[in-house]
Amino acid sequence: MLLAQSAYENQVILVKLTATAAEQLNLRSIEGIVTTGLASLDALNRDHRAISMRRVFRPAGKHEATHLAKGLQRFYKLQFAVEAEVQALARIYAADANVEFAQPNWRYHLLRAPDALCLSDDPIFPSQWNLHNTGQTGGTPDADLDAPEAWCLETGNPDAVVSVLDTGIDLDHPELAANMWSNPGEVAGNGLDDDANGFIDDVHGWDFSDDDNNPDDYDNHGTHGAGIIAARAHNGLGIAGIAGGWGNVAGVSLMACKIFPNAFDDVIAEAFVYAADNGSRLSNNAWGGGNCPAPVIEGAIDYFLSVSDGVALFGAGASNSSNPCLGYPASYPPVVAVAALDHHDRKTSFSNYGNWIDVSAPGVNIWSTTIGGYASYNGTSPACAHATGVAALLLSSHPDWTGAQLRAQLESSADNVDAANPGFVGLLGSGRVNAFEALNGAVTPPLCVTYEFSIAAGAWYLISLPVIPDSSAVNLLFPGASAAFEWSQATQSYAQVTTLASEKAYWLLMPQAATVEICGQPLHSYARNYISPGWDLTGSVLESSPLVDHPEGSLIAMFRWNAEMQNYMPVSPFAVEPKQGYWILMLETPSTVTVGSGLARGKGQK
Repeated sequence: MLLAQSAYENQVILVKLTATAAEQLNLRSIEGIVTTGLASLDALNRDHRAISMRRVFRPAGKHEATHLAKGLQRFYKLQFAVEAEVQALARIYAADANVEFAQPNWRYHLLRAPDALCLSDDPIFPSQWNLHNTGQTGGTPDADLDAPEAWCLETGNPDAVVSVLDTGIDLDHPELAANMWSNPGEVAGNGLDDDANGFIDDVHGWDFSDDDNNPDDYDNHGTHGAGIIAARAHNGLGIAGIAGGWGNVAGVSLMACKIFPNAFDDVIAEAFVYAADNGSRLSNNAWGGGNCPAPVIEGAIDYFLSVSDGVALFGAGASNSSNPCLGYPASYPPVVAVAALDHHDRKTSFSNYGNWIDVSAPGVNIWSTTIGGYASYNGTSPACAHATGVAALLLSSHPDWTGAQLRAQLESSADNVDAANPGFVGLLGSGRVNAFEALNGAVTPPLCVTYEFSIAAGAWYLISLPVIPDSSAVNLLFPGASAAFEWSQATQSYAQVTTLASEKAYWLLMPQAATVEICGQPLHSYARNYISPGWDLTGSVLESSPLVDHPEGSLIAMFRWNAEMQNYMPVSPFAVEPKQGYWILMLETPSTVTVGSGLARGKGQK
């Protein structure tokens, strides 16, 4: 089994000095901070509390002359006293005149061929084609998750908490009871809110539908999904779950967030917030409908993703349609939308499809747990649970990964299924999720798209970040900035800010001329903004895009700020460019303005 590892070493960066800097280097330690004799580099070391700086390639005795000739003496490892956003720190050092380049100290792992199968002894496992497809149900061999191959590497870790927003979970099921999340700060049955989280006796989760502490299942739906994710494997009982552990070894922890039968906006929204506040980093959601869009639900999802730094996964409806609203909230850009496949890797008759789908997974004749027993179900609900189970294995193996890294690995490691779906090429996401490839596949550094901002001294700029940066701090994104302001449409006033979010618009003042590079995760192609009547600011996304999906006739005017001339210019036709913020005038209330063209698969860069 592979040990859990972070993508890079914490509190460390690697730098390569220029030849001149290396010659002038004079390493000392003053009050615990390393100094170099190079003024600008010493200032950085003080600001970021660098406590150690040593050569990457140690002095090599008889080989030292060769090392010096090849410049190996210019590579150094810097260690810092406090936790820092390592990738942002590397970019700051890379901008110093004494540094040729700087980077995180990336971690690598062994690539293993699937030369072993860890087959579960559960009696129903031979019928679980979705995990190990030998053609036993008449399907195509290997049209599966490669679960037995994956289990030789990882079977799940209790520290990985998966919230299941559904009809509840059978808390006493013999396959699930040992994997139920237990609130570590709560004493069961004493009638007190021991951990002061606002919920009394929330031992295994909460029933948000009836607002009580009993999230037991009443319908089988939630228990079925929970079993796919985390039923105990290789315990001689029933079925095998994807990340439920092995034999007597526990798997991931299941947090029961019961939202049905009264699954209204406010009920669901509170469940997302509870899950994030109490340690869940993955959210499984096999439900849909309601209004499209739903600002309350989207706000709660945004909170979950921001606070947990995790992933929210949704089944992609059950209407055999490409209409994003019929698949909502799966079509909400920040979440992972999951389509359903059969045992031939073909799209099922009930699954949605479209350029907003992210991945696909098995969804036909899927055996799993039910209240007190087992059953086989069809649907995008089991498909979603499969994707969540694979993500849970990834989180177990890589607990330090960000949500963006987990999502990227889940999607990039999927098996392409276009050949089995000639009528849906490019409409089923990156393919069928593959647990073994997700764990064993080469892990590349997170994709970073860089935008350059050229800023004149003393000029105001109306900017927008078209990527999700590693750091949100103004002083890290735009070193030397004297002010940044955000507009509030509600109060009709500006407020100074110290952090910047993607897709929003901000006024920025730089006293000194600068060329700044902003590196970050690519945004999805769509950004929704809820605009009240009157003037408001909106931001941009990754690509040049028109404004779409606003009520006809409600968008009256649009202006951009010309930083060079320091004046406003009208925009026609209505469209946005990356890095720019825009004033727009709306009449309707409430209005939803969607920015984006969908050129990059509708939900993101694939």
